[in-house]
Amino acid sequence: STSAIDPNGDRVKYTFSWGDGTTTTTALVDSGTAASASHKWAAVGSYLVKAKAIDSKGLGSAYSSSLTAKIAANSPPANPSIPSGLTSGSPGKSYSYTTSATDPNGDQVKYIFSWGDGTTTTTGLVDSGTVASASHSWSTAGTYLVKARSRDSKGATSALSSSLSVKIAAPGCYGNSSEDQIAPIPSNDTDVNSSPTGVTSSLKNALRDMEARARSQADQKAQELQSRAARMAQELRGEA
Repeated sequence: STSAIDPNGDRVKYTFSWGDGTTTTTALVDSGTAASASHKWAAVGSYLVKAKAIDSKGLGSAYSSSLTAKIAANSPPANPSIPSGLTSGSPGKSYSYTTSATDPNGDQVKYIFSWGDGTTTTTGLVDSGTVASASHSWSTAGTYLVKARSRDSKGATSALSSSLSVKIAAPGCYGNSSEDQIAPIPSNDTDVNSSPTGVTSSLKNALRDMEARARSQADQKAQELQSRAARMAQELRGEA
């Protein structure tokens, strides 16, 4: 912007010279009133910006002193910080994640979150270095790598951030230590090591019963064999 006073009180307009061979002229404004104009340079370099005033009768001033405008190449923003948020969850539930990045030119930035399932979410533009968030829900169980990249208002884009691993599991399948516990021994059960007079004596009694049944079955078998042998001997003597 610039301003100038006309000694006759005439309205004035301003012609800006941008130092690249182009000019812009404003509309007429009251004497002493500031006016502004905008310009975009196509190439990197240093440019001398000047202005002159022209009154409503066509009389013009000399150019003002110059302002040096240095136009530098746009640099991409820094890689965003690793996304921050929960690292485990359930399918179908929405979870929020945040990240931030700075732009070396001070441009505003937006963030593109990659959710590891083939989808992305882009935030709105925020000031350089400002944290922004996005939410996502995964439809199926699995482990997903969440990453982000930053893009400035001029379109320059960073590389992807480091990834955050997020495990999405069906309810009851997280494997947390608080859920994977050994069931306690019921109070009416007897621990063999801690109560030898209980289980040990019961085992001994069971073994004795098994041995007695085995002896009884063996004696019965022996008697049957002896009876069969006697019958066969009688039959042989009768045939002789």
